[in-house]
Amino acid sequence: MNSLYEVNGQAITRFLKHYFLVIFLSGLLLGLIGVFASLKIQGIKYSATSSLVQNDNNYTLVQSYTQYVQSDKFNKYMKDEIKNSKWNSKNYRDDYSISFATSGSTSPFFTLTAVSENEKYSEFLISTATGVFVKHIGQYFSGANVSVVNVKKNATTYKLKSRLFKVGIIGFIIGALVVFLIALRKMLFSGVIKDETFISDVYGVKLLGSFDPTQKSK
Repeated sequence: MNSLYEVNGQAITRFLKHYFLVIFLSGLLLGLIGVFASLKIQGIKYSATSSLVQNDNNYTLVQSYTQYVQSDKFNKYMKDEIKNSKWNSKNYRDDYSISFATSGSTSPFFTLTAVSENEKYSEFLISTATGVFVKHIGQYFSGANVSVVNVKKNATTYKLKSRLFKVGIIGFIIGALVVFLIALRKMLFSGVIKDETFISDVYGVKLLGSFDPTQKSK
């Protein structure tokens, strides 16, 4: 006889037969709820990028440019440009980010990325940020000799697929796990023998016989 906690093939087969669909659908439902909640709470972000290059061989200077992009001076220049644009009247005008990334420690190429909740605003931001960077970087780094390689005109969704996929997977796992534990407890500890094969399937006790309690004895 198997113990209560011993796993056997019949018990697994019975469990999957009765509860697999419920577990799967519950996980799917919670995953979809998580996706829609993420869209509602965080919304959709749009990003636009520009590529720039350090024209001389002073590649090590590129690594220091990130400090300028994060500086109060750069942010002030950006706010001044926004203030003098049509976007100043928008309530999301301050809800954006500008990030800096290099192509490697020995590469002269680097990128600026603007992210906001409005597609056209992100396009305006990257164009503005690129102009501000090229115009003022020489005031802070004497060796700065920067040119614009290109500015992408069309903004795209920012990490939307990866974010929704991650939220959906986490929601699915949580939903499926909770229902799995509930179903397992119900099967093992509910105190109800569902049919004549339940004892042999779950506990490994051979069926010796059965009787119908509703049948009257002669």
